[in-house]
Amino acid sequence: MEFTAIMAISLANGDGRPPDRHDFVGIIVLLIINSTISFIEENNAENVAAALMAKLAPTSKVLRDGHWGEVDA
Repeated sequence: MEFTAIMAISLANGDGRPPDRHDFVGIIVLLIINSTISFIEENNAENVAAALMAKLAPTSKVLRDGHWGEVDA
């Protein structure tokens, strides 16, 4: 996408006219939106993984010699 933005601004200079920056700005805006969404999604995924790890039982209940006890899982 970055290469596309550079190509859009560099190839827009034709016939002695000033560069047409609409495509360039549009691509840059899409890059920023994409990066923001990716960051938020990754952050949420990390939070969910941490919550799942916290819910895992570090010990388990066992029946040994007729008595219930807890041992490390």
